[in-house]
Amino acid sequence: MASVHSAPSQRLVSLQQLRGVAVLLVLILHVINVVDFRVFSGTDSAPGFISTWLNFNQFGSCGVDFFFVISGFVMALLLQGDGPPSQADFLYTRFVRIVPFFWTAALFYTLLSLAVGRNLPADQLLANILIVPHSLFRFDLPVLVVGWSLAFELAFYLLVASVLRLKRPATSLSLLLLFLVGLSVARRPPPGVLAIMENPIQLEFLWGIAAHWLWRRLSSRRISEVAATGLIVLGAWFLGLQVVNGLHFDVDAMLIVSGLTSLYRAVLWGLPCASIVLGAVLLEAKLSARGAVFRPFLRMTGDASYSLYLVHLPLCMLAETQLPANALQADLLIVALAIVCWGFGILVHRTLEVPMLKLLYQFRPGREGWKAILVPHASAVQ
Repeated sequence: MASVHSAPSQRLVSLQQLRGVAVLLVLILHVINVVDFRVFSGTDSAPGFISTWLNFNQFGSCGVDFFFVISGFVMALLLQGDGPPSQADFLYTRFVRIVPFFWTAALFYTLLSLAVGRNLPADQLLANILIVPHSLFRFDLPVLVVGWSLAFELAFYLLVASVLRLKRPATSLSLLLLFLVGLSVARRPPPGVLAIMENPIQLEFLWGIAAHWLWRRLSSRRISEVAATGLIVLGAWFLGLQVVNGLHFDVDAMLIVSGLTSLYRAVLWGLPCASIVLGAVLLEAKLSARGAVFRPFLRMTGDASYSLYLVHLPLCMLAETQLPANALQADLLIVALAIVCWGFGILVHRTLEVPMLKLLYQFRPGREGWKAILVPHASAVQ
Protein backbone atom coordinates (compact mmCIF):
# COMPACT_ATOMS: atom_id res chain seq x y z
CA MET A 1 0.00 0.00 0.00
CA ALA A 2 0.93 3.61 -0.08
CA SER A 3 3.95 4.88 1.77
CA VAL A 4 4.87 8.31 3.02
CA HIS A 5 5.24 10.86 0.26
CA SER A 6 8.62 12.27 1.14
CA ALA A 7 11.62 10.61 2.63
CA PRO A 8 11.86 11.11 6.36
CA SER A 9 15.11 11.79 8.12
CA GLN A 10 15.89 8.09 8.02
CA ARG A 11 14.62 5.69 5.40
CA LEU A 12 13.94 2.32 7.01
CA VAL A 13 14.29 -0.49 4.50
CA SER A 14 12.77 -2.94 6.97
CA LEU A 15 9.43 -1.14 6.70
CA GLN A 16 9.36 -1.69 2.95
CA GLN A 17 10.21 -5.34 3.48
CA LEU A 18 7.38 -5.67 5.98
CA ARG A 19 5.06 -4.06 3.43
CA GLY A 20 6.17 -6.84 1.12
CA VAL A 21 5.27 -9.45 3.72
CA ALA A 22 1.92 -7.76 4.34
CA VAL A 23 0.84 -7.64 0.71
CA LEU A 24 1.94 -11.24 0.13
CA LEU A 25 -0.27 -12.33 3.04
CA VAL A 26 -3.27 -10.57 1.47
CA LEU A 27 -2.46 -11.89 -2.00
CA ILE A 28 -2.12 -15.50 -0.80
CA LEU A 29 -5.37 -15.17 1.15
CA HIS A 30 -7.28 -14.14 -1.97
CA VAL A 31 -5.61 -16.79 -4.11
CA ILE A 32 -6.67 -19.44 -1.59
CA ASN A 33 -10.18 -17.97 -1.71
CA VAL A 34 -10.20 -18.61 -5.46
CA VAL A 35 -9.74 -22.33 -4.84
CA ASP A 36 -12.37 -22.27 -2.08
CA PHE A 37 -14.83 -20.58 -4.44
CA ARG A 38 -14.17 -23.01 -7.29
CA VAL A 39 -14.63 -26.03 -5.01
CA PHE A 40 -17.75 -24.60 -3.36
CA SER A 41 -19.31 -23.78 -6.74
CA GLY A 42 -18.54 -27.26 -8.05
CA THR A 43 -16.06 -26.08 -10.69
CA ASP A 44 -13.20 -28.01 -9.09
CA SER A 45 -13.53 -31.28 -7.26
CA ALA A 46 -10.88 -31.13 -4.52
CA PRO A 47 -9.51 -28.25 -2.40
CA GLY A 48 -5.95 -29.51 -2.02
CA PHE A 49 -3.69 -29.18 1.01
CA ILE A 50 -2.87 -25.47 1.19
CA SER A 51 -6.45 -24.19 1.27
CA THR A 52 -7.40 -26.59 4.07
CA TRP A 53 -4.20 -26.25 6.11
CA LEU A 54 -5.08 -24.99 9.58
CA ASN A 55 -6.74 -21.54 9.35
CA PHE A 56 -4.53 -19.90 6.77
CA ASN A 57 -7.45 -19.30 4.40
CA GLN A 58 -8.47 -16.40 6.67
CA PHE A 59 -5.22 -15.52 8.41
CA GLY A 60 -3.79 -13.60 5.45
CA SER A 61 -6.15 -10.75 6.32
CA CYS A 62 -3.64 -9.67 8.97
CA GLY A 63 -1.61 -8.15 6.13
CA VAL A 64 -3.99 -5.18 6.36
CA ASP A 65 -3.21 -4.84 10.07
CA PHE A 66 0.50 -4.74 9.23
CA PHE A 67 -0.22 -1.93 6.78
CA PHE A 68 -2.10 0.09 9.41
CA VAL A 69 0.65 -0.32 12.02
CA ILE A 70 3.33 0.62 9.47
CA SER A 71 1.32 3.70 8.45
CA GLY A 72 1.17 4.80 12.08
CA PHE A 73 4.94 4.34 12.43
CA VAL A 74 5.72 6.24 9.23
CA MET A 75 3.42 9.13 10.09
CA ALA A 76 5.07 9.41 13.51
CA LEU A 77 8.43 9.42 11.73
CA LEU A 78 7.18 12.25 9.53
CA LEU A 79 5.80 14.25 12.46
CA GLN A 80 9.06 13.96 14.38
CA GLY A 81 11.19 14.89 11.37
CA ASP A 82 12.78 18.23 10.58
CA GLY A 83 10.19 20.63 9.19
CA PRO A 84 6.99 18.64 8.59
CA PRO A 85 5.17 19.57 5.36
CA SER A 86 2.38 22.08 5.15
CA GLN A 87 -1.15 20.74 5.45
CA ALA A 88 -1.79 21.49 1.77
CA ASP A 89 1.37 19.66 0.73
CA PHE A 90 0.60 16.69 2.96
CA LEU A 91 -3.02 16.30 1.92
CA TYR A 92 -2.25 16.72 -1.78
CA THR A 93 0.51 14.11 -1.76
CA ARG A 94 -1.58 11.69 0.30
CA PHE A 95 -4.50 12.11 -2.10
CA VAL A 96 -2.27 11.66 -5.14
CA ARG A 97 -0.54 8.65 -3.62
CA ILE A 98 -3.76 6.77 -2.95
CA VAL A 99 -6.77 7.95 -4.92
CA PRO A 100 -5.88 8.28 -8.65
CA PHE A 101 -4.30 4.84 -8.86
CA PHE A 102 -7.17 3.32 -6.90
CA TRP A 103 -9.61 4.89 -9.36
CA THR A 104 -7.61 3.42 -12.24
CA ALA A 105 -7.51 -0.07 -10.71
CA ALA A 106 -11.17 0.10 -9.68
CA LEU A 107 -12.24 1.13 -13.18
CA PHE A 108 -10.32 -1.79 -14.67
CA TYR A 109 -11.85 -4.21 -12.17
CA THR A 110 -15.34 -2.82 -12.71
CA LEU A 111 -15.15 -3.15 -16.49
CA LEU A 112 -13.81 -6.68 -16.11
CA SER A 113 -16.62 -7.55 -13.69
CA LEU A 114 -19.22 -6.31 -16.16
CA ALA A 115 -17.53 -8.27 -18.94
CA VAL A 116 -17.90 -11.55 -17.03
CA GLY A 117 -21.55 -10.82 -16.28
CA ARG A 118 -21.49 -9.64 -12.68
CA ASN A 119 -24.24 -7.35 -11.41
CA LEU A 120 -22.83 -4.28 -9.68
CA PRO A 121 -25.08 -2.27 -7.33
CA ALA A 122 -25.05 1.49 -7.78
CA ASP A 123 -23.90 2.03 -4.18
CA GLN A 124 -20.80 -0.06 -4.80
CA LEU A 125 -20.04 1.88 -7.97
CA LEU A 126 -20.35 5.13 -6.02
CA ALA A 127 -18.03 3.73 -3.34
CA ASN A 128 -15.47 3.10 -6.09
CA ILE A 129 -15.32 6.86 -6.58
CA LEU A 130 -15.73 8.21 -3.06
CA ILE A 131 -13.85 5.45 -1.16
CA VAL A 132 -14.99 6.97 2.14
CA PRO A 133 -18.67 6.49 3.14
CA HIS A 134 -21.14 8.84 1.50
CA SER A 135 -23.65 8.52 4.33
CA LEU A 136 -23.69 9.03 8.09
CA PHE A 137 -25.51 5.74 8.53
CA ARG A 138 -24.01 3.13 6.19
CA PHE A 139 -20.84 1.95 4.52
CA ASP A 140 -20.88 0.30 1.10
CA LEU A 141 -17.91 -1.75 0.00
CA PRO A 142 -16.49 -0.59 -3.34
CA VAL A 143 -16.53 -2.94 -6.31
CA LEU A 144 -12.78 -3.31 -5.81
CA VAL A 145 -13.43 -4.58 -2.33
CA VAL A 146 -9.96 -4.02 -0.85
CA GLY A 147 -10.73 -0.31 -1.05
CA TRP A 148 -12.46 -0.60 2.34
CA SER A 149 -9.07 -0.33 4.06
CA LEU A 150 -8.22 2.85 2.15
CA ALA A 151 -11.16 4.60 3.82
CA PHE A 152 -9.40 4.10 7.15
CA GLU A 153 -6.06 5.23 5.74
CA LEU A 154 -7.61 8.43 4.39
CA ALA A 155 -9.40 9.09 7.68
CA PHE A 156 -6.11 8.66 9.53
CA TYR A 157 -4.35 11.07 7.18
CA LEU A 158 -7.01 13.69 7.90
CA LEU A 159 -6.23 13.31 11.59
CA VAL A 160 -2.50 13.62 10.87
CA ALA A 161 -3.11 16.81 8.89
CA SER A 162 -5.06 18.27 11.80
CA VAL A 163 -2.03 18.07 14.14
CA LEU A 164 0.77 18.96 11.71
CA ARG A 165 1.30 22.46 13.08
CA LEU A 166 0.96 21.65 16.77
CA LYS A 167 4.00 21.72 19.05
CA ARG A 168 3.83 18.01 19.91
CA PRO A 169 2.03 16.55 16.92
CA ALA A 170 2.67 12.85 17.61
CA THR A 171 1.42 13.15 21.17
CA SER A 172 -1.59 15.16 20.02
CA LEU A 173 -2.37 12.58 17.35
CA SER A 174 -2.17 9.75 19.88
CA LEU A 175 -4.54 11.51 22.27
CA LEU A 176 -6.92 12.30 19.42
CA LEU A 177 -7.01 8.64 18.35
CA LEU A 178 -7.67 7.52 21.93
CA PHE A 179 -10.46 10.07 22.29
CA LEU A 180 -12.17 9.04 19.05
CA VAL A 181 -11.94 5.32 19.78
CA GLY A 182 -13.24 5.90 23.31
CA LEU A 183 -16.13 7.86 21.86
CA SER A 184 -16.93 4.98 19.53
CA VAL A 185 -16.88 2.39 22.33
CA ALA A 186 -19.20 4.59 24.38
CA ARG A 187 -21.82 5.34 21.73
CA ARG A 188 -21.36 2.75 18.92
CA PRO A 189 -22.11 4.96 15.88
CA PRO A 190 -23.66 3.44 12.73
CA PRO A 191 -21.16 2.36 10.04
CA GLY A 192 -20.92 5.66 8.18
CA VAL A 193 -18.46 8.53 8.05
CA LEU A 194 -18.23 8.98 11.81
CA ALA A 195 -17.72 5.27 12.40
CA ILE A 196 -14.66 5.33 10.15
CA MET A 197 -13.10 8.16 12.15
CA GLU A 198 -13.95 6.56 15.50
CA ASN A 199 -13.52 2.88 14.63
CA PRO A 200 -11.43 0.90 17.15
CA ILE A 201 -9.32 -0.39 14.25
CA GLN A 202 -7.75 3.08 14.34
CA LEU A 203 -5.88 1.78 17.40
CA GLU A 204 -3.57 -0.03 14.99
CA PHE A 205 -2.28 3.33 13.78
CA LEU A 206 -1.73 4.20 17.44
CA TRP A 207 0.27 0.99 17.92
CA GLY A 208 2.48 2.14 15.05
CA ILE A 209 3.00 5.52 16.71
CA ALA A 210 3.87 3.76 19.98
CA ALA A 211 6.33 1.49 18.14
CA HIS A 212 8.01 4.60 16.72
CA TRP A 213 8.21 6.15 20.21
CA LEU A 214 9.86 2.99 21.58
CA TRP A 215 12.20 2.75 18.59
CA ARG A 216 13.47 6.29 19.11
CA ARG A 217 14.29 5.55 22.73
CA LEU A 218 15.58 2.00 22.45
CA SER A 219 17.69 2.45 19.31
CA SER A 220 19.94 4.95 21.10
CA ARG A 221 20.53 2.44 23.90
CA ARG A 222 21.88 -0.24 21.60
CA ILE A 223 19.28 -2.83 22.47
CA SER A 224 20.64 -6.33 22.00
CA GLU A 225 20.01 -8.25 18.82
CA VAL A 226 18.50 -11.04 20.92
CA ALA A 227 15.93 -8.69 22.47
CA ALA A 228 14.96 -7.19 19.11
CA THR A 229 14.67 -10.64 17.57
CA GLY A 230 12.58 -11.66 20.57
CA LEU A 231 10.04 -8.96 19.73
CA ILE A 232 9.68 -10.38 16.22
CA VAL A 233 9.41 -13.94 17.51
CA LEU A 234 6.87 -12.91 20.16
CA GLY A 235 4.65 -11.18 17.61
CA ALA A 236 4.94 -14.04 15.14
CA TRP A 237 4.17 -16.54 17.91
CA PHE A 238 0.94 -14.78 18.89
CA LEU A 239 -0.14 -14.60 15.26
CA GLY A 240 0.87 -18.21 14.68
CA LEU A 241 -1.23 -19.38 17.62
CA GLN A 242 -4.29 -18.11 15.81
CA VAL A 243 -3.36 -20.03 12.68
CA VAL A 244 -3.14 -23.22 14.74
CA ASN A 245 -5.97 -22.69 17.22
CA GLY A 246 -8.37 -20.72 15.05
CA LEU A 247 -9.31 -17.06 14.85
CA HIS A 248 -11.27 -15.43 17.67
CA PHE A 249 -13.18 -13.12 15.34
CA ASP A 250 -14.61 -13.06 11.83
CA VAL A 251 -12.39 -11.32 9.27
CA ASP A 252 -15.30 -10.07 7.14
CA ALA A 253 -14.62 -6.46 6.16
CA MET A 254 -18.13 -5.27 7.03
CA LEU A 255 -17.68 -6.47 10.61
CA ILE A 256 -14.57 -4.30 10.84
CA VAL A 257 -16.33 -1.33 9.27
CA SER A 258 -19.26 -1.69 11.67
CA GLY A 259 -16.87 -1.89 14.61
CA LEU A 260 -18.21 -5.25 15.81
CA THR A 261 -14.84 -7.03 15.64
CA SER A 262 -12.47 -4.06 15.36
CA LEU A 263 -11.32 -4.00 18.98
CA TYR A 264 -10.60 -7.74 19.00
CA ARG A 265 -8.64 -7.39 15.79
CA ALA A 266 -6.70 -4.33 16.96
CA VAL A 267 -5.57 -6.27 20.04
CA LEU A 268 -5.17 -9.83 18.74
CA TRP A 269 -3.56 -8.87 15.42
CA GLY A 270 -2.55 -5.24 15.76
CA LEU A 271 -0.36 -5.62 18.84
CA PRO A 272 1.59 -8.63 17.49
CA CYS A 273 2.09 -6.76 14.21
CA ALA A 274 3.42 -3.78 16.18
CA SER A 275 5.82 -6.06 18.05
CA ILE A 276 7.16 -7.39 14.74
CA VAL A 277 7.49 -3.88 13.30
CA LEU A 278 9.38 -2.64 16.37
CA GLY A 279 11.73 -5.62 16.34
CA ALA A 280 12.40 -5.21 12.63
CA VAL A 281 13.29 -1.52 12.82
CA LEU A 282 15.50 -2.12 15.86
CA LEU A 283 17.37 -4.74 13.84
CA GLU A 284 17.62 -2.46 10.80
CA ALA A 285 21.36 -1.72 11.00
CA LYS A 286 22.33 -5.31 11.77
CA LEU A 287 20.13 -6.75 9.06
CA SER A 288 21.35 -4.21 6.50
CA ALA A 289 24.93 -5.31 7.10
CA ARG A 290 24.14 -8.90 6.18
CA GLY A 291 23.09 -10.52 2.99
CA ALA A 292 19.84 -12.43 2.80
CA VAL A 293 18.26 -14.26 -0.08
CA PHE A 294 14.73 -12.96 0.44
CA ARG A 295 15.44 -9.37 1.44
CA PRO A 296 15.84 -7.92 -2.09
CA PHE A 297 12.68 -9.78 -3.08
CA LEU A 298 10.75 -8.38 -0.11
CA ARG A 299 12.09 -4.87 -0.76
CA MET A 300 10.96 -5.02 -4.39
CA THR A 301 7.61 -6.45 -3.32
CA GLY A 302 7.23 -3.75 -0.67
CA ASP A 303 7.97 -0.99 -3.17
CA ALA A 304 5.22 -2.38 -5.40
CA SER A 305 2.87 -3.26 -2.52
CA TYR A 306 0.15 -0.77 -3.46
CA SER A 307 -0.03 -2.03 -7.04
CA LEU A 308 0.00 -5.63 -5.85
CA TYR A 309 -2.71 -4.88 -3.31
CA LEU A 310 -5.06 -3.44 -5.93
CA VAL A 311 -4.42 -5.37 -9.14
CA HIS A 312 -4.26 -8.98 -7.98
CA LEU A 313 -8.04 -9.18 -7.54
CA PRO A 314 -8.88 -8.90 -11.27
CA LEU A 315 -6.65 -11.91 -11.94
CA CYS A 316 -8.26 -13.79 -9.07
CA MET A 317 -11.71 -13.05 -10.49
CA LEU A 318 -10.66 -14.34 -13.91
CA ALA A 319 -9.28 -17.50 -12.32
CA GLU A 320 -12.56 -18.00 -10.45
CA THR A 321 -14.78 -17.61 -13.47
CA GLN A 322 -12.81 -18.35 -16.63
CA LEU A 323 -10.49 -21.27 -15.92
CA PRO A 324 -11.85 -24.64 -17.10
CA ALA A 325 -12.99 -27.12 -14.47
CA ASN A 326 -10.11 -28.92 -12.75
CA ALA A 327 -7.63 -27.07 -14.97
CA LEU A 328 -4.93 -27.47 -12.31
CA GLN A 329 -4.60 -29.39 -9.09
CA ALA A 330 -5.64 -26.99 -6.32
CA ASP A 331 -2.21 -26.51 -4.75
CA LEU A 332 -0.60 -25.95 -8.15
CA LEU A 333 -3.30 -23.41 -8.97
CA ILE A 334 -2.56 -21.50 -5.75
CA VAL A 335 1.18 -21.39 -6.45
CA ALA A 336 0.80 -20.53 -10.14
CA LEU A 337 -1.83 -17.84 -9.57
CA ALA A 338 0.20 -16.26 -6.75
CA ILE A 339 3.26 -16.03 -9.02
CA VAL A 340 1.22 -14.56 -11.89
CA CYS A 341 -0.44 -12.01 -9.57
CA TRP A 342 2.94 -11.01 -8.14
CA GLY A 343 4.48 -10.57 -11.58
CA PHE A 344 1.50 -8.58 -12.84
CA GLY A 345 1.64 -6.31 -9.80
CA ILE A 346 5.35 -5.61 -10.28
CA LEU A 347 4.75 -4.84 -13.96
CA VAL A 348 1.87 -2.46 -13.22
CA HIS A 349 3.90 -0.73 -10.52
CA ARG A 350 6.80 -0.02 -12.87
CA THR A 351 4.87 0.83 -16.01
CA LEU A 352 1.81 2.63 -14.63
CA GLU A 353 1.93 3.51 -10.93
CA VAL A 354 5.42 5.05 -10.80
CA PRO A 355 5.01 7.17 -13.99
CA MET A 356 1.59 8.33 -12.76
CA LEU A 357 3.04 9.42 -9.42
CA LYS A 358 5.98 11.21 -11.01
CA LEU A 359 3.59 13.15 -13.22
CA LEU A 360 1.17 14.09 -10.44
CA TYR A 361 3.88 14.95 -7.92
CA GLN A 362 5.13 17.66 -10.26
CA PHE A 363 2.07 19.69 -9.29
CA ARG A 364 2.60 19.30 -5.57
CA PRO A 365 1.97 22.46 -3.53
CA GLY A 366 5.17 23.79 -2.02
CA ARG A 367 5.86 25.17 1.43
CA GLU A 368 4.68 28.61 0.30
CA GLY A 369 1.17 27.43 -0.50
CA TRP A 370 -0.94 26.55 -3.50
CA LYS A 371 0.77 29.09 -5.80
CA ALA A 372 3.63 26.62 -6.12
CA ILE A 373 1.31 24.24 -7.95
CA LEU A 374 2.20 26.15 -11.11
CA VAL A 375 5.90 25.37 -10.70
CA PRO A 376 7.09 21.80 -11.37
CA HIS A 377 8.62 20.42 -8.19
CA ALA A 378 11.08 17.52 -8.39
CA SER A 379 10.10 14.73 -6.05
CA ALA A 380 11.24 11.16 -5.64
CA VAL A 381 8.48 8.61 -5.64
CA GLN A 382 8.52 7.07 -2.19
